[in-house]
Amino acid sequence: MLKLKKTSAPSWNGNGFGTNPADWVVADYEHIAVTKCAGLWFAVDLNQTKKVGHLNVPVRIASADTRADLLNILTIKLAA
Repeated sequence: MLKLKKTSAPSWNGNGFGTNPADWVVADYEHIAVTKCAGLWFAVDLNQTKKVGHLNVPVRIASADTRADLLNILTIKLAA
């Protein structure tokens, strides 16, 4: 089973602006970042980017409803 490593703590944006979530990477695969957005968990490969307009955006490699499901999906993908 893969483990996550926190790279930054959640931060408070000020009154009325909410918080930024913590940043995570997969231990032993630091190029894979994991984040939660709009209730879903996403994993992106920071080494691979695609052009979207004038921006280079990391490639999403997996998504899931829960962090545990995302780690299970990543375990299968990285074992192959």
